Amino acid sequence: PFSIAIIKKSLPFALLVLLMASYNRIDPIMLERLLPSGNLSAGIYAGAYRLLEALVMLAYLVSVPLLPVYAKMLKNKEDIRPITRNVFVCVFAFSSGIAISLSCLSSELMALLYDSHIEQSAEVFQILVFGFVPISVTYVFGTLLTANNSLRRLNILSTIALSINIVVNLILIPRYAQVGSAWASVVTQTFVAVSQIVVAIRIFRFKVDRHTSFRLLIYICMVVGINFGLSHLGIHWIWHIVVVGMAMLAMLFGLGLFSLKDVRSIIAER
Repeated sequence: PFSIAIIKKSLPFALLVLLMASYNRIDPIMLERLLPSGNLSAGIYAGAYRLLEALVMLAYLVSVPLLPVYAKMLKNKEDIRPITRNVFVCVFAFSSGIAISLSCLSSELMALLYDSHIEQSAEVFQILVFGFVPISVTYVFGTLLTANNSLRRLNILSTIALSINIVVNLILIPRYAQVGSAWASVVTQTFVAVSQIVVAIRIFRFKVDRHTSFRLLIYICMVVGINFGLSHLGIHWIWHIVVVGMAMLAMLFGLGLFSLKDVRSIIAER
């Protein structure tokens, strides 16, 4: 009886993991099945996806300490809005900055990693890397909803996401091959992130901070402008990353999106 009870409680978690793995991993399978040269397209897609997976691990490191923090705060009925705001701004700002920068450097990165099909891999990666932003956001709000035991909602959203991924792939792969599959992945991940934010707003009654949203928009525009300028200067990709990284930190603090006080508050919650 005890083991059966444990299994019943674990089933929603197992289903969620299965659904998430499905909409994250089904793209190369569909490429293989839908295209005459499916193995080649799937290989090109997988080559670009490997770098995205490495980036996702950075976002995953945020969710590991965040889950017990949220669980403790929800149990004690503490206000989770400040820490959620700070973590979201930090994660969104860094992930969007990284995505924009690496998209501009897609050719250099693929040339560094591979010897063949560099242009095709770069074309896929410069789209696929933008999935890093919604994936990072889901590690914040998905973690919050998991700590709140909102697994039914998460499973429903993941089921819809899997359906969206399959449908978009069926539409785009025959015409655009691996590039279409990259767009399908970004669309799916964006749906998951936005829907989780909407659910979290409804459950926890978050209020949208228009001032923060406007400053984030300015931040993104500035990151795009800096990357555009550096790309035309033709500097080495390592210096490109260094300059953009320093500029991102300066803009985060300069625009008031993040402060040392915010860092201390996050550490204190842990």
